[in-house]
Amino acid sequence: MAPMPHSPTFTLFHEVAHLINRTSGLCALDETVNEEATANNFAANFLMPETTVRINLKHSDDPFAASEHLARHFKVSNLAAAVRLRRLDVIDNEDLDAIRTASEETWAQKREAMKLPGSFVPAWRLRYRDLSPTYIGVVARALKDRRIDLVDTTYLLNARLPMVEQILGEYYRTLPMSTACRPRSSSTTSAPTAGSSDLDTAECGTSVVL
Repeated sequence: MAPMPHSPTFTLFHEVAHLINRTSGLCALDETVNEEATANNFAANFLMPETTVRINLKHSDDPFAASEHLARHFKVSNLAAAVRLRRLDVIDNEDLDAIRTASEETWAQKREAMKLPGSFVPAWRLRYRDLSPTYIGVVARALKDRRIDLVDTTYLLNARLPMVEQILGEYYRTLPMSTACRPRSSSTTSAPTAGSSDLDTAECGTSVVL
């Protein structure tokens, strides 16, 4: 993903920008890369329109409070909200740097906490938690309805195919049995082709996952 901590909503529209432009969904670590800046700007403008930001702007004299308020309102990260405020000249570079530093320190603390004995969590489960079942469900339904393919899915979930299978498997495992995907029966499933995966022969209700 992009180098700043994003909410699942921001991440979704960041990746939508990649899909629209057909640029890589495996985002570079350098935010100055043009395609990353373009994707971030698209997500910020779409989720936080200038008029709506200014209408909902509170605590303009306190950059931290202002970014936190907008983050809650637009359901994005504090840092994403702060970057938007900087682009609208509501806060200055010094304010943005302070918020960025605080955000990085928070994430560093979380990473250190995960290193403690007994705190290890598989990478796919962390991705599942960070993206949220709601977001994953949107992607899963789009895949089921053939509106996107597996390549698009790897972009949207920012994961390689094995992790995509784990994430979608967990999503469908936690759904009620009446709506969960189930393997297609051998009588209706043709032999797997080269490059296919378990996702290619899964059935959800009456639709077949790509």
